[in-house]
Amino acid sequence: TVASKKAIFSDFYYCSFCQAIHLDVILPVFDPDSAKSKVIATMILRVDPEYFLYPYLQLWPVPSQTSETGLLRREGEQMVYLNSLRHDKNAALKQKFNIAAQPPEVIKAINAGDGLTENYDYRNVRVLSCIMKVPNTPWYLETKTDIEEVYAPLKNLGFNFILGSFLLIALTGVLIMAVSVGQNRNYYKKLYQIEIDHEALRRHFDYIVKYANDIIILPYATTPIQKRK
Repeated sequence: TVASKKAIFSDFYYCSFCQAIHLDVILPVFDPDSAKSKVIATMILRVDPEYFLYPYLQLWPVPSQTSETGLLRREGEQMVYLNSLRHDKNAALKQKFNIAAQPPEVIKAINAGDGLTENYDYRNVRVLSCIMKVPNTPWYLETKTDIEEVYAPLKNLGFNFILGSFLLIALTGVLIMAVSVGQNRNYYKKLYQIEIDHEALRRHFDYIVKYANDIIILPYATTPIQKRK
């Protein structure tokens, strides 16, 4: 700061005296009477990321049960989480993972500073994550959501579609059965009515035959016998 005469931002570090993680801004203080802007002192502004930064990292634009944002720093072949995580409140500067042990697409996203991948997180849970490099810093931002939550709407849509199809088929079957039953009922009703009419006619004829006092002669067509000559 004295040599460059510029403000310097420190990286995240653990203060053993405060037993907390800090982020400092070191500012030069110039001599107002010096023509060459002589630095006569430095001023340190200390930021507590637990109140200033971490809560904003955990903000999410839509309600979610698993989504979270992690701020990471690359240290050689390791990536170190700099903030507390949704599922691990003590992750800051403690939770790490080896870059070489990650799938190729994750390694590519880290090296390129940008990438969308499916991988397993620190909980060994399958997630959809996006990794982006923070410009002019050694930091990376990772936003991720559990795959199960990502695909849950599609699963619900598929289940609703199957259920709706089943109900539609069942309703169609019920309608076909109702029409068939109605047609059969009308058919048997007609047969029943015909049988009643026949039975009434038979009883009427039996009554006439039983109680008639006159002889009933039924005409019978015959061919007359020709007289012999």
